[in-house]
Amino acid sequence: MNYRLRTLVDTRTQIQKIRIGFDLRIKAIERGASQADEETADEYAKLQDLFDGVETYLDGRIAPLVKQEPIYAQVSAIKGIGTTLAAKLISQIDITRAPHISSLWSFAGQCNDWYWQDGDGSVVAPQRGYQWKGNAKKKVKIEVIPEPKPDWNLVQARERQMSGWHSPYNQKLKTTCYLIAEQFIRQKSAYRQFYDWRHAHCEQTHPEWKPLHRHGDAMRVMMQKFLSHLWLRWRMLEGLEIEGPYVNERL
Repeated sequence: MNYRLRTLVDTRTQIQKIRIGFDLRIKAIERGASQADEETADEYAKLQDLFDGVETYLDGRIAPLVKQEPIYAQVSAIKGIGTTLAAKLISQIDITRAPHISSLWSFAGQCNDWYWQDGDGSVVAPQRGYQWKGNAKKKVKIEVIPEPKPDWNLVQARERQMSGWHSPYNQKLKTTCYLIAEQFIRQKSAYRQFYDWRHAHCEQTHPEWKPLHRHGDAMRVMMQKFLSHLWLRWRMLEGLEIEGPYVNERL
């Protein structure tokens, strides 16, 4: 993993949020939804320009760095993925730590898992997960298997963050996958065919699902396909072991 690239990308994301915050505040002042005197509004505008300049500077630092990554040429050739999205994706993944395609799916938050559901239908705990134990000076992550209560039932659901439990996925990577999925759909990338197929399939097999549920499921299946191809090509470029049976039979 290129940690310098990851640091620059993370910093850009933080700066972008601040810049967008000033932009929203200025627009609110202009339409009268927020009160501010002329001097304060002018200060907001100067700060917005300042952070916009920092964002542009970081873009200039990130672009040549990400283009040095072997996988960049193939990722950026896909319709819907520009330099910024490619940098966000590549900077969050250490392909050497993903020995299986499912490893990358799980790390990106694109898998289902088993959870305990109480009698009211609320998901209350994972079937098994990790928690931090110890004090602030010394914390240790340990695996925990909850003891189910009599009214609990096991259900399969999308991986999720739960209070008190270590996140089962990388939130930044999951957000990046969502942004890529949106671009695939909006720009009619070749990967959209998987979204359209799954969406139509869900309409037939799960008519009880709400439109947003079908949309989310179709996006997940599309991203699983994309990540499968990414895993395969990236591992090949790095000379890493590839799962023969999975690749031969399913890809």
